[in-house]
Amino acid sequence: MTVWDAVLNACFYLLVAIPIMVIGILIFGTITPYSPFQLLKEGANFNEPEKINQAKAVAYDLTGKMLGLGFILFCSTFNLFSLKRLLAWGMIGIIFQIIIYYLFVLCTPLKIQSEIAKGNVAVAFLASRICIAAGLLLGGLVSLT
Repeated sequence: MTVWDAVLNACFYLLVAIPIMVIGILIFGTITPYSPFQLLKEGANFNEPEKINQAKAVAYDLTGKMLGLGFILFCSTFNLFSLKRLLAWGMIGIIFQIIIYYLFVLCTPLKIQSEIAKGNVAVAFLASRICIAAGLLLGGLVSLT
């Protein structure tokens, strides 16, 4: 395989992985009762500490899901060498992240979604780490296939 073949191959994988990430972000943004992108936008107002904390909380939560999904895509690309499998595991990863998030919401005494919307950065940080851990777990399982 020449260098240009490898570059072309990488481009094909990116053409599959990037839309999966975008779809995942959009889905993650719609499953919450608040509008994460609006809260992120409003967080640019430095005169309102509450809005800054809301934006931080949403950013932690959303990036945790993105990192978890990104790790699943990485493991799929690294271990499976198939665009179809990358697509399949990407979709499974999105569904898995959503399931884990809702299990976290159901199993904790806190109202996770409202705490994040209020700007509780600690809760959002915990939620993000749970999503990253879920991505690591599923990424490891991808490696077994």
